[in-house]
Amino acid sequence: TQKTVDGPSNKDWRGGRAAGFNIIPSSTGAAK
Repeated sequence: TQKTVDGPSNKDWRGGRAAGFNIIPSSTGAAK
């Protein structure tokens, strides 16, 4: 659903897509 992780956060989402989903938009607001 969230394609934002497809970028630089690809390694983050790999470790915890559900868990990182909450921190990803906060850490990478530009990805939104």
